Parts: sequence; C-alpha cells; structure tokens
Amino acid sequence: MLELIAAGDTRDGVLGTLCHLVERFANGGRALILVASEDGRAASLGAAPSLPESFRAEAPGLLAQLARGLGSGPLVVTLPDVEASLGDPASVAEARRFGIRSLVSIPVRGPDSGALGLFVLTGDHVGEQPTVAVDLMHAYTALVSVAIRNDQRERSLARSQEAIREAQRIGRFGDLTLAVGSTRMTWSEQTYALYGRPVAAGPPTLERFVAAHLPPGREVLERALAGEGPPYVDIEIEVELPAGQRGYHRFLLSRMHADGSVRVTGTVQDVTERRRTESALQQAQRLESLGLLAGGIAHDFNNLLAALLAHVNLMQRRLPAESPARESLAAIDGIVQRATDLTRQILTYAGRSRVRRELVHMDGLVQEITGLLAAAMPKSVRVTLDLRAGDVAIQGDPAQLQQVVMNLVTNAVDAIGEQAGTVSVRTYISVFQAATLHARFPEQEISPGEFIVLEVQDTGVGMAPDTLAKMFDPFFTTKRSGRGLGMSAVRGILNSHGAGVEIESALGEGTLMRVAFPVHGADRLERVSRLSTTPPQASGQLLLAEDEASVRDACAAALADCGYEVVVAEDGAQALERFAADPGRFRAILSDLRMPHLNGHELFDRARALRPDVPFVLCTGYGDSSDLDALVNATRTALLEKPLRIEDLVATIERLARQRAER
Repeated sequence: MLELIAAGDTRDGVLGTLCHLVERFANGGRALILVASEDGRAASLGAAPSLPESFRAEAPGLLAQLARGLGSGPLVVTLPDVEASLGDPASVAEARRFGIRSLVSIPVRGPDSGALGLFVLTGDHVGEQPTVAVDLMHAYTALVSVAIRNDQRERSLARSQEAIREAQRIGRFGDLTLAVGSTRMTWSEQTYALYGRPVAAGPPTLERFVAAHLPPGREVLERALAGEGPPYVDIEIEVELPAGQRGYHRFLLSRMHADGSVRVTGTVQDVTERRRTESALQQAQRLESLGLLAGGIAHDFNNLLAALLAHVNLMQRRLPAESPARESLAAIDGIVQRATDLTRQILTYAGRSRVRRELVHMDGLVQEITGLLAAAMPKSVRVTLDLRAGDVAIQGDPAQLQQVVMNLVTNAVDAIGEQAGTVSVRTYISVFQAATLHARFPEQEISPGEFIVLEVQDTGVGMAPDTLAKMFDPFFTTKRSGRGLGMSAVRGILNSHGAGVEIESALGEGTLMRVAFPVHGADRLERVSRLSTTPPQASGQLLLAEDEASVRDACAAALADCGYEVVVAEDGAQALERFAADPGRFRAILSDLRMPHLNGHELFDRARALRPDVPFVLCTGYGDSSDLDALVNATRTALLEKPLRIEDLVATIERLARQRAER
C-alpha cells in the first residue's frame, strides 16, 4: 500500500483499495471513507467502491449523520442497529434503501490531531463486525491519513502553481531554466505565450532562441546562458516575434551551482507596452520642450518680422506708383512671407500652431495637389490615383492637410529620382480598433473609430532603419537642398489632427507612407485668414497695446498713415488705464497677446467689462494654442498672427467696427 502512495496513485484510488482490503474480513460489510474539508467544517465522500454510484446523491442525511463523527467524539463509534440508533427518519430511510443495518466508524486524524476524515464499515445485518476487520481499520487509518495529506499538499501546490501562472499572465512574464552546456531550455507556460510559440512544440534550441534577440543585448544574453559574465544579469532586449512583430523583453537571470552542475534560471518579462509608454512620454516631453523653445523664438522673430513688414507697408503707401523702389519693397515683402512660413513650420512641428477646422474632402484635396505638382514632376515618374474615400470628409485645416499631401507626394517623387518609377496614391475608409492602432501606430495617441486612410507608395530607393528612425526629426534631411522641416511639420500637423502615421520601407524596396485621419464631428474653431484687400481710408481713435517698441512704433506709424489717431500703450496695464479714462472714444482695441503686467486675454476681459461692444483685435506671434477658444468665438473679436500686413489689419478693424454699427 505504501508503494501505491509512493508511486503517486490518486487519493481516491488509494482509499478505494483500503476499503476493499477491509471488506475482505468483514461480515457482509461495505466500507467507505469520508474526507474532511481543509477547514474541518464539512466532509465529502472520498471512496465507497462497493456502494452504488447513487449513494453519494441519495443519502445526504446519512452522510451528514456520519460526518458528525469528525468532531471530538469517541475514538470509535459502533452502531449494531442503525435503525434503532439514528433519530432522523430520513436518515433511517436512506440507510434502509442501501441495506445498511449496522456500522462502525473510526476518525482519521493528522499529526496535529486535526480531523482529516472518517473510516466507516457498514453491515447488511444487525450486530457488530468481526474484530479483525475493525483492527484492520485502525491500522489503515494511518495510511488514509497519509493519502489525504498528500492530496492536500498536491492541491495546495496546484493552487500555488495556478496563482503563479495567473501572476505571470497578468505581469506578462515567464520563467526559464537551462543547464549550462545544454542546448535545451525549460520554459513555463507564459514564456511560450510571450514568444508566440505553442507549448506542444517545446522550447526552441538555444541557438535559435538567442538569434531571435537583436543586438546589442543579444551578446549579453548569449554569454549569460553560456554561464559566462556576471552571475546576475538584468537587461532589456529587443526581440523578433512571429508575424514580423517586434517587442522588448526584460531578462532577470541568475547563475547557480548545485550538485556539481551549473544552471541558469530566471524570468523573462514583456516590457513592450512600458517601453512604448516611456517612448511616448519622452516624445511628449521633447515636443513640449521644443514647443517652448520654438514658441519663444517664434515670438521674438515674428515681432522683428512684424516691425519690418509694417515699415515696408508704410513705405509702399507713401511711395508713388512709378517709384523703382517699389520692386525692392515687394521683394522684401515676399522674403518676410517666406520667413513667416518657416516659423510656422517650426511651430507646427512643436504642436503649437492652431488648427482651423472645416470639412475637407480628402479625395478632392489629393486630386488638386497632385494636379498642381504634375507639371514639376519628372516625365519618368508616373502618378496613379485610387481614391475611394468618396463623400466622407474629415475636420481639419485645409492648408495644413495640403502641406501633408504635398510633402508625402514630393518625397515619393524625390525618392525615385531620375529613374523610371511609380507613385501610387490611395484613399479608403477603414475602422480601427484599439488593438490594431497599438500594433500599427505605436507610441501615437489615436482613438479607435472610423478613419480616412491616405497611402502614398513609391518604387524608389527606400530607407535604411537608421534613416527611418530620424525622418521626423527637425532639420534632418537626406536632400542636398533640404531644410529638414518638411516631415517634421507633417508629424506636427498629424498630431494636431489626431492622426497617425505608419511607414513601411527597406533599401531597394521603396516606401509606403500610410496616414490615418479620424472622422470626427464638427468643431467651432475659427480664425481670420489673410484678407489681402486694399485698406479703406480709416478714421477714429485706436488703442494699440504692444510691449515691443519696434513693433509698436512701426504699427502706430502705419495705422496713422491710414487715417487713424493711434493711442499707444507699452503693456496691458497701461492700455487698460487709458481705456478706462474714456471707453467710448476708441473705435477699436489692438493688442498683443503676450505682454507684461496684463496680457491680452486679461485686457480683453477687463475692457469688455467696461464696454461690452468694443471691437477687439488680438495679435500673436507665439503660435498659442491655449486660452484662445473663448476669444475666437466671442463677438466683434478677431485673432491675427504676426507678422501681418497693414491692409489685413485695417480691413479686420473696419469689419469688426461695421458689425458693431449694424447691431
């Protein structure tokens, strides 16, 4: 019997065998064993090999009566006449149904005297069982105790193992063990899941396992599994997974010496999501830092351009039409506009430019841009269109979206160069779930839903991995004459539109750029575009608040030349003081957004509190994206970006003044 227990026979198998051994010496007896729950408060039928299968279900009262013997009662309970001894009629009926007329029960206890079960021998006649059968039951209770305790330990171990498996599943980590010098490892179930490998296939060879990991961590892993290097290794390594996916695994490995052998054991954890989150956070911090830097530079630079453009506009107004200087002034005006576009690209990359939202039909926009670019493309490059977005539109800034399409198509054409090739432009509608977005657009904050997908594919030279990793960095370019701001601006535009970008490229295999634009509802953001109209001859008093002296003086002179009487203020506080003295005398307020003491937003609030209908023009050179929505949507209010033409400024002032007069 001990051999059965040692061989790992099941608990019920051992208990059933013990019942049969006792029954050999009983007089018409059938044995059964009740097993106590681990808390000792209940019992279940562990073995009853000679009783009918229905006994468990059809004798609950009798089993409950027997289970009371698990308590601290006498060592042996003998009932020569069950019907006379049991007080419960239901239990008596159950005993009669199964032919139980007498019984003897002996508690089974563990080393700590705790109740483990009950060994019961029933008889089919009134009277006591032979002494030899009862003695054998006493002797076998120790074996019953061993079998039950072994089963309890196995169940406890199974629960612990299940808890470990669940912890590994939740934490996405598994374990592995390798005898140094061997080529085969031992993996836990979760390790198979991490590497996308079926358990039935077993672990791969050591060589194939190491080869799936990428440098530079591969060499460290290889040495650790060979029993070389430091005894403890903690490293994160990029790994190639099935279906072409890549991830990051963290290894915690320890080298142990035991019984003359060396083993490497440890854990491997999937840290891909954590790495992606950290990368996204670093990118966000990087953009924030660049945004602050770019915003500061843009503010100062745009102030210089604003002063320069105001002086140019003033000279253009004062010079006669036939003056030869007008050609030079027009050239300066164009240079200022190009410098302004460059500043906006920097702000767009940094995510600080504001987006003018309106419905944009992507198919029409693509047709328009490719048509404009066709004349400048080499004759050897063929552009094909497969546009299937149809009437579905997205909310976006048309100018910025045009810039995206233009950059993608131009880069595709440049990648082909003077060789013959094809640029394929496709649009279609797709619905992406969260899992798909994480896989195809990692480290990009995109919400699940419906998207218009724009694909631009070329048959050009393709990109190496190091080039691919830098293509959105500002000032990085592979072109001799490039500034390196085109694709960085594209990334900024896509971020501001909640869009994602996916790139597939390899040297000699061309490049596929895939952009997914979310289909959103309308939003109320509006802004004033350049009017480029001839300014009317104006009149009335203007309050000009500008802390930059060069801008303030130039704008005041240009506005005065247009016919206004200009009252200037060096900051918001001074402007409020002068406005409060006589609010009704000013035709409009023209204010910089960022000023000391009182900024443009605060000046707006306080001036409108004194006179709710005063027209208000805010100017910014910072690419601000906060605190402006309420201002843009307010009545008789406009937002203009520096540098601005005096014609645009005057036209805006007069438009707001007319709105007040018509009210």
